[in-house]
Amino acid sequence: MCAVGNMMYKRFVYCLLFMIITAGCSDSIPVSPPALSTGTPTATAATYLANEQRTGVYTGTTAPKLNALLWSHAVAVSVSSPLIVSDNAVYFTTDGYLHELDIRTGKELWETNAATMTPVVAADTIYYSLDGILYALDSRTKQEKWKFQIGANIEASPLATEDTIYVGSDDGYLYALYSQTGQQRWRLQVGDKVANPPASDGNTVYVVGSHLISPPSSDNLHYSDTLFAIDANLGQQKWGFKSKGSLQGPAIEGGTAYFVESDVVDASDILYALDGPTGKEIWQYAPPLGVVVPLTITSDVIYLGSRTVSVDAIDIKTRETRWQFLAGSYIDATSVVDGTIYVSSGDRNIYVLDAQSGTQKGKFETGSPVAYPPVIANGIAYFADLNYVFAVR
Repeated sequence: MCAVGNMMYKRFVYCLLFMIITAGCSDSIPVSPPALSTGTPTATAATYLANEQRTGVYTGTTAPKLNALLWSHAVAVSVSSPLIVSDNAVYFTTDGYLHELDIRTGKELWETNAATMTPVVAADTIYYSLDGILYALDSRTKQEKWKFQIGANIEASPLATEDTIYVGSDDGYLYALYSQTGQQRWRLQVGDKVANPPASDGNTVYVVGSHLISPPSSDNLHYSDTLFAIDANLGQQKWGFKSKGSLQGPAIEGGTAYFVESDVVDASDILYALDGPTGKEIWQYAPPLGVVVPLTITSDVIYLGSRTVSVDAIDIKTRETRWQFLAGSYIDATSVVDGTIYVSSGDRNIYVLDAQSGTQKGKFETGSPVAYPPVIANGIAYFADLNYVFAVR
């Protein structure tokens, strides 16, 4: 099973167990009167994990305390992708649909059929997929700008740069398309499928290609992953790192590519740091309690959610633990902004921690687990549990 598929399966199991345990309990949540947001969310919030590097670090916004609910929007079917926040809307997918909510009130403005892929919003354009086709719509009028037919499922969220959209699919190719026209610049085969979102440091695109190692007729498909560094303009491979199992990531920080290698046999995880220009290994680190992805990385610290109940702040240079925070259940995801880290846990809380010390500064209780990283924009946190989408200051 590919890295993303494995991760989604684990989240499905956790959520299913939670629903069984809490069957018969009320799922209603008090809702405060809608309050208007002030200002404009940052542009970095319009893509998966905050930026092109996929570090999960938000900039240009203050850190919300999570003590004031602005609005909540009930969903009939659980949210199946991380949220994306643009200038005036919140986007997410459910089973077979892409939804748009008003960022000020949480009211649904629009929906359309779509595959379960995290959308991207850039330069007033919404990018999403359906039936192996990547669509580009005007975010204001919802008029189609262009579409690009691949013919294979698109699982991973595309990467939007200034003039190019990079998208991988289940045909094993990474495509580079001109964002204005949808015309293909280049494509490069990196495996049998691409299931992880690509990342970039500007000149280089990093992407995981999955190679099928079990017969197509097998009930359980197994893949061996390779991390590729590709020239963003020419589409030529710079280097490749072949793993022994599945790879989760990458995230790029300070010219270094970070990712997690998971061994499906013994359920062990190894965190790697590779030199971005050369692909040479800088170090590897085996967290004793495993790793929950996606990673959250600053210039000097990696925040690791474990497979149990802890979040660890790991010094990038020494790999020593600066601090550890224990939640009440498994860790799902983390986000960082303005010296604050937000931790979503299976105990139905999002914790607000000081990023330097790990000291708890607050928390927000939801009705069910929050599976995806909170999105921070304009001093507001946007996130979803199984039943609601929230905006909390």
